[in-house]
Amino acid sequence: MKIREATAVDIERIGNLHLDAFGKEEGPAVSRLAIDLLADETAQPLLALVAENRTDIVGSIIFSTVEVRGSEEIVAYILAPLAVASAFQQRGVGRALIERGLQMLKDRGTDLVFVLGNPRYYNRFGFTHHHQVSPPHELPYREAWMAMALTGNALDSTSGQVLCARSLNAPEHW
Repeated sequence: MKIREATAVDIERIGNLHLDAFGKEEGPAVSRLAIDLLADETAQPLLALVAENRTDIVGSIIFSTVEVRGSEEIVAYILAPLAVASAFQQRGVGRALIERGLQMLKDRGTDLVFVLGNPRYYNRFGFTHHHQVSPPHELPYREAWMAMALTGNALDSTSGQVLCARSLNAPEHW
């Protein structure tokens, strides 16, 4: 498996991957979100990675920039969405994408990364819900709103509210 940065030629395949990974109910909305984020100027700078086997994209992850209102000096991103083709799930593709993305963001001087997801999955990478940064919208499950410091004590010294890209800011994504 090879992991590389996504390019414009990958957009349609990334959309199709999300349709497959998230199924009939969630797939169309998550696919549209991924495609919209890739084109959203307010999501920049953006890091989009794909995992390929020999012939196709089997995984995709997008990290888009966010602002933490109240801590504007912090360089922060949000991980959303992550998708792995249904035939390749439970094989470490998602883990590899997350780890590579986090390392690349750390190398670029990123302080914090946020994610809204399953705590049992994201805790293993170092994400925690113990922080003082609010999401853009109210959430029914606060413990699913997690963050991870990539530099020093950035998580302990940061508070405020996340402002994300226009395409991710819609309440239905939260």
